[in-house]
Amino acid sequence: GHGSGDYLQSLPAQQWAAAAFEWAMTRGQGMPGSRWLIHDHGIRQLSGHENDFLYFQSPLRGNFDIDCLTTTFDWQECEMFFNGRWAGPAWGMTHYESGDHRRSYRKLSLGPKLPNEVGPWFHIRIRSRDGVGRIFANGRQLYEESPADDHDPWIGGRFWHRYHGAIRDVRITGTPEIPDTIRMVHDDALTGWSAYYEPQNFERLIHWSHANGELTGARLKNPEQANHERLLRYHRPMLEDGSIQYEFFYDPEQFHVHPVLDRLAFVLSPEDVRVHWCTDGAFDQTGLSPSNLSDEPQHRIGSRPLPLKNNSWNRLRISVTGDHAELFLNDVPVFRRRLEVTNMRRFGFFYFPGRTAARIRNVYWTGDWPKTLPPLHEQELADTAFLTDLDQTAETLPGSFRIDFSETDALPEGFRINRDTAGNVASNAEFTGAGLMTLQQGDDPEKWRVMAVDTPFALQGDFDIIAAYDDFRADIPQRQDRFNGICLRLGLECQPAVNPFLHLRRSPNDNVFLDTMVEYGLEDGGSRWDVKAVNEESTAGRLRLARRNNLLHFLAANGDSDQFRLLKTREVPDAPVKAGSLELQVLMGGIGRTSATWKSLTVRAAVLSTE
Repeated sequence: GHGSGDYLQSLPAQQWAAAAFEWAMTRGQGMPGSRWLIHDHGIRQLSGHENDFLYFQSPLRGNFDIDCLTTTFDWQECEMFFNGRWAGPAWGMTHYESGDHRRSYRKLSLGPKLPNEVGPWFHIRIRSRDGVGRIFANGRQLYEESPADDHDPWIGGRFWHRYHGAIRDVRITGTPEIPDTIRMVHDDALTGWSAYYEPQNFERLIHWSHANGELTGARLKNPEQANHERLLRYHRPMLEDGSIQYEFFYDPEQFHVHPVLDRLAFVLSPEDVRVHWCTDGAFDQTGLSPSNLSDEPQHRIGSRPLPLKNNSWNRLRISVTGDHAELFLNDVPVFRRRLEVTNMRRFGFFYFPGRTAARIRNVYWTGDWPKTLPPLHEQELADTAFLTDLDQTAETLPGSFRIDFSETDALPEGFRINRDTAGNVASNAEFTGAGLMTLQQGDDPEKWRVMAVDTPFALQGDFDIIAAYDDFRADIPQRQDRFNGICLRLGLECQPAVNPFLHLRRSPNDNVFLDTMVEYGLEDGGSRWDVKAVNEESTAGRLRLARRNNLLHFLAANGDSDQFRLLKTREVPDAPVKAGSLELQVLMGGIGRTSATWKSLTVRAAVLSTE
């Protein structure tokens, strides 16, 4: 036979699962379910229900990073979410959009306009560190917040049914806490909960509220509304075995509420547990009465009446094991039933608001989700095989040199500082506790100025060079043909000449780019430049040039992330690196200042020698 997993598995993945934002209108009108394609360490939505979400298998709190790629525009927008909130750049690149697991939507300024030439993918980074969460897009911080200790712990992607968005190369690193039990109601905004019958479902719910640790559902006063249904649902389904426990206040004339899995409500009374099928309200196509109740005596456990305490708080636990749900009332098992294969296992609270109000507190979910974060090479969407191979081969290169500029006050023998002080402009290099602070000033709009840290190395064969920097600052260039930035560069000993550069630079439009550049010399003495610009705002990070055989790989890591991303691969000769050509540069094009603190330099090569 088929289990519920067969029906629900529209996403053929092991560590990720999909769920849609559903409510009475979308289901009553027959909106389709979502369908997905897994390809090249990514997931693309082919069709959707409304707002659709991808969930990583485990809840995460504490210190961790998520690095990934999301599709950009052309009807492909999607976003990543953290702490119950998704965010991503909006069309036009002047604002970003943000929302939650309901239908709330905000459009907020990005500050300086991001470039329109973003390519097919945004680089998204979620950084959760020491109680502060931040989301970045191409290095630009969208927002930051300080989540509560028991914040919504689910992370994943958000999609809209009219688009065909995709996420790929999702890398989760760090030391996150994966709790055994999560608190499901943790703020007065009811983050992560939606009202099935409320047509707005925006930032503030109409009939549900939370204050002082108690969740309340309001009562209707009109007797004609006695059979109206009311349902509040949590955003992530019970995808694995587990149990949800809560307390509810019972007064048959004033307060009552019942647990729900998808449409299946378990209606409690002193006499028994009966089953209610939640309809789609005004949008229902079945003709089923909203007051429907069914007796299922074959699913009873124990004696009757139920141990329901009148005018008091009661404790209810619903456990899901395989395809069965079991109810425990005040720790006494009272009902066990097989779930239909179509049951989507989304937990909620149901009551008839024309008969009572609802009072609920202390809602906790204990789940059988994985309790450890898989290493990167086992993460389903992490595309790291190339990087792993690059790192492993770098470790085998026999020639090696490393300097931490924060741990010295002098350059090693053979290193030189080349300053450009013509016209008495500042061109400084100074050791501080943070590293080698470098600065280049310019005072002529026509002139390029370069301050360089020259190394004495000559390299042969494969090589791997990483330069770490911090506190990058650059004035906005005053001319369109100028830029200000820092650079890792070298020259190959061949004819015609080949000179690779990896720039981090600020453009005249106040955007920051990583430029992969190779200058190819021509027979006539001229040059051909092969340039690719990637928008990636950064004040700190690492620049990396890695050659394997005749392929030169340009890579970068942003901020304090240890995750490199491949920017470009170019074919170059396997000629030696000229002695003294490996440089750390600070560039100034025109009038202004550029500065950065170099943190470290690591050089590995098949053969490493000095002048």
